[in-house]
Amino acid sequence: MTTPLDALGWGVLHSLWGAAGLAAVIALALRRVPTTRPRRRHAIAAAGLLFAPVLASAAALVTVVGPGAASTAIEAGAVAVASTTGLDAAPRIPVGGVLPALAIVWLIGVGVGGLRLTIAARQLAALRRRARPLAIDDAAELLRRAGADVDRRGAPEVALATSDEVGVPTVIGWRRPLCVFPAALRRALGDEALAALLAHELAHVRRRDVAWNWALALAELALFFHPCATWIAAQVRCERECACDQAAIRGGEDLALYVHALADLASQRARPTPALSALGGSLMPRVRRLIDPLANHHRMSLRTCLAFVALTGIGGALVAACDDAPSEPLADARAAELPGHPPKVVFVDKDGVATNVPAEALAGWHAGEGEGEGHPPKVVFVDKEGVVTNVPAEALAGWQAKGGDAP
Repeated sequence: MTTPLDALGWGVLHSLWGAAGLAAVIALALRRVPTTRPRRRHAIAAAGLLFAPVLASAAALVTVVGPGAASTAIEAGAVAVASTTGLDAAPRIPVGGVLPALAIVWLIGVGVGGLRLTIAARQLAALRRRARPLAIDDAAELLRRAGADVDRRGAPEVALATSDEVGVPTVIGWRRPLCVFPAALRRALGDEALAALLAHELAHVRRRDVAWNWALALAELALFFHPCATWIAAQVRCERECACDQAAIRGGEDLALYVHALADLASQRARPTPALSALGGSLMPRVRRLIDPLANHHRMSLRTCLAFVALTGIGGALVAACDDAPSEPLADARAAELPGHPPKVVFVDKDGVATNVPAEALAGWHAGEGEGEGHPPKVVFVDKEGVVTNVPAEALAGWQAKGGDAP
């Protein structure tokens, strides 16, 4: 009987090929989509990261529900990628006793990661409470320069506050977004440069990036052990920041002023995660894409794509070779290859129940036309060296064991 821990273990195993396959698809898609369209590139990477845990869970669910035709159809992905590598003929790997331990390790990792996210969320909530709201007139002037809109009640789409606990402008919350920035930053950069950075934060608010960031953080947490999921998450962050950069520039901000403001922020301390700021992602590729948007910077290499395809094949082969059945490793053999006098015979009935019988107990029993009480569908011979040979019962036709003598 399959336990919940077994199901979790199968989910971890299926994520080996699932996340690698999605990384291969994302890499090939990003290779085709130009870097001048960061919104589309971000959507592709984010969809892949969100779908990865769903794919692994669905494959695990069908695996444990039953070994019938439906299970075979769903698991065809793993078998297909395994057959392309020639590894699908590998010996079966017994994982029945490993699945619960694998699930426990995964639960511990998710628990630690979830605790870190909870602590970060509480820190952000405390930071929001301690932040000092900006004066209404100052906030209205900065938001006007940044191109902020107002809602139907006349309130700005984002509130502004200052705090010495952050080093860069940071967006907190998604239902009532608050942009927090250090008071010293306004004196150091001036209102024009600060407004340019606020335009970037406004893009995060309009795209609902804070809410999506939480969902993506949970998906990444579920695959914390998988390097392909980490790579996908890095692409999501990079393309998200590039999309907000593009939105800020299209909103009328001066390119040179915006790039200089980003460069001044590079030496500032990091923001509390999982908040969003203008320093998210890698800064230098973003600056290059801003300065020369037509150049295909950060284009996905063919080598990276092929590496993910190879990882998909290896992961699929491993999962296809896994077997949680509590049986001995059996090797197929023809009747001509049977040892003449096995010391032990194992009968396996149609229900999979195995019974060890001494060879002497076969005296007088004849497996010819499949007649006789107890005729098993499969017989397993174990020789004196412990070598196991598995053959169908029909292969015993014409063979008779009397007193343990060789035929």
